[in-house]
Amino acid sequence: MTATSLEASAQAAPPFTFEATRAPRWYGVLMIVLFALLMPVGYLGDEGEALVTALGGAAALAFVLQRRPPPVGVILLTLLTAWAVASFAWSPLEPLQAHPHSYNQFQALTAPKLVFQLVLDCAFVAGALKLSAEPRSRAMRWLAWTLWAAVVVLMLDGVVQGQITGLLSAISGKPLTPDIAKRNAARGCYAVALMFWPVALFTWRRVPVGVPVVMSVLIVISSLLLGVDAPAAAMIASLLIFAGVRVNARIGAWACAVGAVVYVLAAPLVFLPHGGAAPPDLPSDVGKLSWHVRLDIWRFASHLIAHRPLLGYGLDSSRAFEPSIPMHPHDMALQLWLELGAPGALLGALFFGWLFYKVARLAKSDPAWAAIACATGAVYLLIGAISFGVWQEWWLALGAAAVAACGMLLQVRREAASVERPPDGLVAL
Repeated sequence: MTATSLEASAQAAPPFTFEATRAPRWYGVLMIVLFALLMPVGYLGDEGEALVTALGGAAALAFVLQRRPPPVGVILLTLLTAWAVASFAWSPLEPLQAHPHSYNQFQALTAPKLVFQLVLDCAFVAGALKLSAEPRSRAMRWLAWTLWAAVVVLMLDGVVQGQITGLLSAISGKPLTPDIAKRNAARGCYAVALMFWPVALFTWRRVPVGVPVVMSVLIVISSLLLGVDAPAAAMIASLLIFAGVRVNARIGAWACAVGAVVYVLAAPLVFLPHGGAAPPDLPSDVGKLSWHVRLDIWRFASHLIAHRPLLGYGLDSSRAFEPSIPMHPHDMALQLWLELGAPGALLGALFFGWLFYKVARLAKSDPAWAAIACATGAVYLLIGAISFGVWQEWWLALGAAAVAACGMLLQVRREAASVERPPDGLVAL
């Protein structure tokens, strides 16, 4: 093999992988089952996505541990987790939670869950990227079919305002009030929105071109019918990101990297007064009440951050400021700043910047994949910016699943391209 071909093969190495060793066959079967369960669990389960990735990650520990240094992203996540755990020492909740006396008290602690999830989610992604070709394709195929089915069910549930979820809960012995049933049904919208883009590209040429278009519209409509704006807004924004990256994949991916870093680092500045100008607000007759409440939360959190920007108030400290901050600030960047200060925000910004940097490096060789990877990242960031706490296990698990799906998809496309491409020097006769 020539030096040129060696260099080309090195550049074609899959992203995010630790080494070329393939996963054992039993693990491939397990991952097919887990990817098939991801969407049903997202719709029916009580935040069960974390259990799905934990099972896959725990099983992967049997073969992913090695001496080779981990990727930069894993190092950044490890540093972020270590800083978060250390910051609990000055959290106002530390005196109340430092000595749990029951399982429920221990289960409420965020620090140990973050450590476990760091290990298991990273192992889940590493294990997924070590699958051989057949189980990898089958896992993606099952993810695709279950996602399309979940979108249809969510649309029907949106039309009947969560009655399907309420009926299923009643059958399982856990009856819900109509408003809670509708809220629980809406959780499935976040999962299908996040996993939509990898599935859309995987099914390209496998289903009629109109199917992904129709499904994206149904995700938006079902989200609005079920009363949640974030998945609908994320789908629309990610479509614009996808279109922009398709125009110029490398520049678009770099723009996403810069945008992610700026968002995480500059978020508190948006909601602080600038000179004589007041922070942003909505007219009283515009938008839902939840948007006005969010703006109040973001302004209050930004004022707290301005008083303690360096170290923050410590892990889980958001809960100490109720009712002004109910549970968390409902913005990923503001929560990082509020609880972990500048070091936490910087590590978070570096991690997302690294993810998009990895995409930018591969943008020239596969622009379509780069576009869906950037669109998927945009969905996660936008939903995280207006909806959930940054430490919620099921949302972190879905993020790991999205990274795994994007990485597996890239491998599938590379293998398909290598089959279609004839050997060097061989031409049709």
